[in-house]
Amino acid sequence: MKYMKPITTVFTGLLAVAASFGPSVSRAAEYDVLDIPLIVSIEAIPNVFLEMDDSGSMNWEIMAGPHWSMCAYDGFVHSSTGFPGSDTSGVLKTRCASNNSDDRPAGDARMLSWSYRSDTGANNKSKIRRNTAFIFNFSSNTDCKHANNVERCEDEKTRIGDADTQDMDMDWRIRSSDMNKTYYNPFVNYEPWVGGSTAYANASWNAARSWPDPNEGDYNDTYDLGAKGFHFNIWDDDKGYSLGKPNRDNMTTGGNGEVDLWDTHTRVTVTGASVTCEEFSIQNANSSGLNAKKTTLTCDSLLHMGGMTHAQLKQNIANWFQYHRRRVHVANYALGKVLTDMDQFRYGLSFINRFNQGLPVDVTMPATSVTDFTAHITSILDNAYQTKKASGQTPLRGGLDMVGQYYMDNIPSQPSPIELSCQKNFAVLFTDGYWDDDTGDDNDSDLTPIADGDKGWIHDSLVW
Repeated sequence: MKYMKPITTVFTGLLAVAASFGPSVSRAAEYDVLDIPLIVSIEAIPNVFLEMDDSGSMNWEIMAGPHWSMCAYDGFVHSSTGFPGSDTSGVLKTRCASNNSDDRPAGDARMLSWSYRSDTGANNKSKIRRNTAFIFNFSSNTDCKHANNVERCEDEKTRIGDADTQDMDMDWRIRSSDMNKTYYNPFVNYEPWVGGSTAYANASWNAARSWPDPNEGDYNDTYDLGAKGFHFNIWDDDKGYSLGKPNRDNMTTGGNGEVDLWDTHTRVTVTGASVTCEEFSIQNANSSGLNAKKTTLTCDSLLHMGGMTHAQLKQNIANWFQYHRRRVHVANYALGKVLTDMDQFRYGLSFINRFNQGLPVDVTMPATSVTDFTAHITSILDNAYQTKKASGQTPLRGGLDMVGQYYMDNIPSQPSPIELSCQKNFAVLFTDGYWDDDTGDDNDSDLTPIADGDKGWIHDSLVW
């Protein structure tokens, strides 16, 4: 009888989300009893199966936790006195749907905003729920009404501080790694992808690529980071709110662990020639609006630039943009680091949306006779790096079940990689953690033990 020990732990989160299979896969009934003394050591190289999330959300440039939208803090924040986002011309084309109308959204890690947009006047308004997943615009289309990225709204006649543009961009938190976990963090050293047959070089400041690998169509789409200046914001948790929900009348002094819209923050702007720093702070939020103060600072290399020179900062930003901007970029970088730093294991690779295909395993484990895994690891990384942009659903349960079927020898033409009953077998799942099964969304969120019989929780798919 085949028997697999249940998976003991499932971790979810982006940077290399690991679903760690239990200590071993036991199939004693299928192997002969050893005829040598137990004192003799026999070591079987562990199998590690790498399951990649290829759902559409892995392409996104934004990954934020639950947050109050900009409009929750002030329904008229667009025109609030002195607030970065005020329309300096006095002609307001966008405003929140209603004052303080937004509940705290759980969301799906995109940034949320509500607004009205007026094309021809105050009497011609359309309500827009902006739940955007992208920041950078690679096209010449600047229509904001149907925008799927922040920069598409640059013609909306709204301003950040003195001269910047974009409607959604008034929420400074989009460009802060404290809220948007995939955004540029000045205290992280960003490197090109490693491993594979392609030598990935440092990115260009004036022509950073949308996709790092030349086999992907977006490789030829480039972005000039110096054209408008690159912005990132550094958060200072110095404000909060009372009564359980932010409103411009109930701002409190002192941090609360949340990245609030009215928290003090420093905006760092990097151009080809210089770095500038501006501090924005809300002085007195009240019924008349959010009253902001902007102070020009002298940039501090350690506090604002991660200890880097101007040239190093530009290179670091360019590398982030090309190799780490999207969720899938982060996962690919993590994959490359894992395989090149830990090349002693037998790896296999697949993508979660392959689970219902005829040969769901993209790269099977190496043959038993293979002892040098260099070429095999290169093949895995090429397969991952050169795979076209993610666009599928998120069947994490189906994808992980496929891994179990592979170990159980239930996939025709792709035999189980298990060699010995004492061999350890693992799976590592790279995902942003937002999932649906093959039959649709299931919001079962109980934390009961594995194999509890209650459908819908990922761990229930990991018992064979």
